[in-house]
Amino acid sequence: MAFQIRPNPANEKATIYFENPKNDEFELILYNLSGSKLLTKQSSTNAFNIDAYNLIKGIYFFSIGKSLNQERVIGKLVVQH
Repeated sequence: MAFQIRPNPANEKATIYFENPKNDEFELILYNLSGSKLLTKQSSTNAFNIDAYNLIKGIYFFSIGKSLNQERVIGKLVVQH
């Protein structure tokens, strides 16, 4: 599954766009560099909106998938205030 992050690096907000032609339910999990889970969201569209103003400056990792048992896409979000 391909994805795009706009903007990246993010200041206040970022949107992660991904392929979802059937409008299936997907889950996004956002992690900090220590591996702590910071955010979990669900969407049946093709995008997740992230409020980056709540995050400190740095690098974050995310995964997107239908469930934890299925293949997930891993990506990186840079927050720069």
